[in-house]
Amino acid sequence: MYPNLDQQEIVFVHKLSSGEPRARSRALKKLHSFLKESSESQSLNSETYTNLSKGLHYAMWMQDKPLLQEELAENIASLIDDFETTSEAASFVSCFIVSLSKEWHLVDRWRMDKFLMMLRVFIRKVFVTMATAEWSPEVVEPLMEALTETLISPTSRVVDSLKTHFASVYWDELGQCENVTEDVAHTFLDRYLAVLAENRTSDLYFRSICDEVFESLVRTVSRELEDGEEDEEYDEMTRVLRLDNPIPLDLDKVRKTLFEIGAKPTVNSRRRKRLYTLSKKFGAIIKGKNPVARPVEPPKGSGVDKGMVINAADKLKSIEARLKKDRQKFKTEMKVIKKQKKAEELAHIEKIMAIAKKKASSRKSANKFKPGAIKRKTGHHRTPTVPKKSKSN
Repeated sequence: MYPNLDQQEIVFVHKLSSGEPRARSRALKKLHSFLKESSESQSLNSETYTNLSKGLHYAMWMQDKPLLQEELAENIASLIDDFETTSEAASFVSCFIVSLSKEWHLVDRWRMDKFLMMLRVFIRKVFVTMATAEWSPEVVEPLMEALTETLISPTSRVVDSLKTHFASVYWDELGQCENVTEDVAHTFLDRYLAVLAENRTSDLYFRSICDEVFESLVRTVSRELEDGEEDEEYDEMTRVLRLDNPIPLDLDKVRKTLFEIGAKPTVNSRRRKRLYTLSKKFGAIIKGKNPVARPVEPPKGSGVDKGMVINAADKLKSIEARLKKDRQKFKTEMKVIKKQKKAEELAHIEKIMAIAKKKASSRKSANKFKPGAIKRKTGHHRTPTVPKKSKSN
């Protein structure tokens, strides 16, 4: 049944997808021990990760209780800690995400939320692992490469639904980590800037990155500027950004990069307009201005002339009366048209019936004078007997 799996992997896949909660729980506990031992002996490969990820997928599939779903998601994410090397953990992360994408077309709308929650918890654990290692390049680069190849790259095999979900939780989960430096933040952001410059990026994915990654930064600053002065200094703006958003960024660098991407001749006009708009918003942030336009409010104390209100009401009434009259006229005309059309159809049917009747009568009269046209009645009948003549003596 599973020709490419060894006996131990087959047992894990069966137990993790079991209908019994206790069997799934015991299998997950044993899986932690299995990964630790196998990682020490370096006997794991991508095929093993893929098969185990499928079992983990159906372990979540079989769990219906919300609180237990969150606990299970945390337990699955903690498997990352069982690997001895970062390269093994990165390989597991990549295989887990690809496996989730392969099964995504089978996920119905009732189970979709819990799988998106599981992905979010899994991504959070990846970020926490990086933060625990104090953002060491030896840890960040392999894990970030795994995320880029699956959830960020526009040419990956992962479905767009998971990519857009990852973009929507990207800054939220990264912002919860500690000691995020400016270099680390740009390491993450530069991956999405490269996607915006890629022509193979779909329109849906392009809009999602603009809305969920870059517009979220703009909205963060806008909320802080609503109650402040518009001509604040740049240093004050940086302070505000770091208070509300713990991810420090060189906003001028972001602005220039967005403008340079939009200026490329390979970018179409719709995307160029969107990139220039984002660049202008970041430029406004640098100058201390609110990049989000406020709704225009009428000045206080400005009254409206009562006569203008009466005239507008009279005009509206006359328009409504004229529209009502036009509707009545239209209904009357439609009734006349329907009657005429019905009469024409009846006349056409009568004409066809008259022609058919005439043809039938002419055919009958023509057959009347043909030999053998009148058939004898079928059935039993007596042959008339001729009386014999008596012999004369």
